[in-house]
Amino acid sequence: MVTDSLRQIFYDKQRNEKVKSLGEQIEKEEVNRELIKSEADRKIQKQKLINIKIFIVLICIIFLTTLIILYSQFKLNKVRTKSNKELKAANEELIIAKEKAEEASKIKSQFVSTISHELRTPLYGVIGITDIIEAEHQELKDSPHLKSLTIFGKLFIVISK
Repeated sequence: MVTDSLRQIFYDKQRNEKVKSLGEQIEKEEVNRELIKSEADRKIQKQKLINIKIFIVLICIIFLTTLIILYSQFKLNKVRTKSNKELKAANEELIIAKEKAEEASKIKSQFVSTISHELRTPLYGVIGITDIIEAEHQELKDSPHLKSLTIFGKLFIVISK
C-alpha cells in the first residue's frame, strides 16, 4: 500500500508536472496569439495612419489648388474690369468722333451743295448769253472760244448736279 500510495503520489506529481507544463505551453501559445494579434492590430493602425496622412496631404493639395484657382480668377476679374472700363471709354470717344465726322460730312455736303448752286446760277446766265450771241451773230458760230465756253458751262452743270 505504501508503494501504491507512493505510486499514486509519483503519478500525481507527474500528472501535475504535465498539467503544469501543458498550462505553461497553453499560456505561451496564448501569449503568442496575443502577440500576433497585437502585431496585426499595430500593422492595421500603422496602415490607417498612413491612409490618414495621405488623405490629409490630398486635402491640402486640393485646398491649395482651389486657393490658386480663386486667386487667378480674382486677378483675371480685375484685369477684365479694367479692360471693360478702357473699352467703354474708347467706345465713348469713338461715338463722339463718329458724331463729329457725321456733322463734318453734313456740313461738307451743305457747302458743296451751296457752292454748286452758287456756281450753276451764273453759268446758266453765261450759257444763255452764249446762246444769244450764237443766235444774233452768225459769224461767231464757228468760234472755238464760244464753243469751249458753251461746252465748259454745260459740262460743269452736269457734274455739279
